[in-house]
Amino acid sequence: MLIREMSREECLRMLAGATLGRLACAQENQPYVVPVYLAYDEVSGCLYGFTTCGQKIEWMRANPLICVEVDEVAADDQWRSLVAIWRYEELPDLA
Repeated sequence: MLIREMSREECLRMLAGATLGRLACAQENQPYVVPVYLAYDEVSGCLYGFTTCGQKIEWMRANPLICVEVDEVAADDQWRSLVAIWRYEELPDLA
């Protein structure tokens, strides 16, 4: 098995094709990881997700530094994993 670092272009293509990932946030030195549906917008360079209010929103409001992980698994020895560090920004609720 060959393990190597992906290029920036490979990472962006992987993000563009991802629909499910894991969101990690933290509050008071306590980590919290949850699965989330997401969409990467190549034009803006933003990663979007939708959720209802709850623990992760409360924690991200308190500490906007987050991490998102996505992976692709074709077989036990054929997989890719991407960890991206982001900053949470809440979009206004528009009618």
